[in-house]
Amino acid sequence: MRFDPLNKDCLEVCQAETQIYAPSMEEGKDGQKGVCQTCHEDCTTCVGDVNTCTSCQPGFDLNLDSTCQTSCPKPQNLVKGGITKKALEQGGQERYQTAVERICKECEVPCLRCHGQADTCTACTTDFLLYKGTCIDHCPDKYWNETVIGRDNEPVNQCVLVGLICPEGFHVNDAGEGCVPNEFECKDGYEINEKRTACIPAPGSPVPFPFLFTAICMGLVVAGSYTKEREGTKIFTCLVFLISSMELLEYLLIAIFAALLEEFFASLLAFVAVSVLVASNIVFSIGYRKYTMNDRGYADWIRLFPKTGMLVPIVCTLVNFTSVRFVFSGFFGLENCLATFHEPRTSMHKHL
Repeated sequence: MRFDPLNKDCLEVCQAETQIYAPSMEEGKDGQKGVCQTCHEDCTTCVGDVNTCTSCQPGFDLNLDSTCQTSCPKPQNLVKGGITKKALEQGGQERYQTAVERICKECEVPCLRCHGQADTCTACTTDFLLYKGTCIDHCPDKYWNETVIGRDNEPVNQCVLVGLICPEGFHVNDAGEGCVPNEFECKDGYEINEKRTACIPAPGSPVPFPFLFTAICMGLVVAGSYTKEREGTKIFTCLVFLISSMELLEYLLIAIFAALLEEFFASLLAFVAVSVLVASNIVFSIGYRKYTMNDRGYADWIRLFPKTGMLVPIVCTLVNFTSVRFVFSGFFGLENCLATFHEPRTSMHKHL
């Protein structure tokens, strides 16, 4: 049996990966000696002894020496003036490291420094030039070699677009095709993105929901309609045509802002949703003219409101097909919201 000091209990074996069995000189009641020791507080799991981590707590990176630190260490024996690829491979200088999924990894030669991935270079050995995150031996057409201040605030030999000159307070971006501010000031709740090109919401920060507030306001408007015309107002119908009027705009904003935040998959899904909604609007507008307008009761009623009859198919096509609910919603008892149907069960509006 092993004593677990955390739970103050005796166990057959120590808890896998989170505890290490340590022999003890004191003998337990069962005649065995030993205690379960919990991994170091910065470790999530460990092996061999409590200080040999195999994974780390949030906010820490697993270093090559199997300890958890707040960042990957920098080389201690830096060669002044830079180092060649061959010398770096032969151990002439410790390699820079970067955290890949919270595990420190050495930059791949000929990267001198890297970020995010071991092969995503931010600086190269002296016999190579930085070009869009890789190291090459000469710059491609329309680019020239220039010494710039890189991501790590260190001089970098980089391939830069010919003629690119950054104003004071700006420096060349990682791609060598534009300028970004030396210091990006983001308001509270936002942080700079990895490419240092824009401020994005910080993890855990509150995000405003303008459409939610608008929907609540619309709900209050419907409540006002119901208060005025209890018998005529169809609450659910009013809510649907009001709230759905924002749907296309919501998808468009999601697509645009997701693209700006470089969440391209989310942006693609939002654009697909926009396309599906637009197609649905067009199909419904065709069906509206073919079926609903041929209902004798509705056709006679809509002739009394020529402007409504003109606007309904336009709004249904450009905004949302469920906007047709307006004509039979009883909204505030308006006359153009009290449509009648000869065959209401077969008219298209019943399927919305």
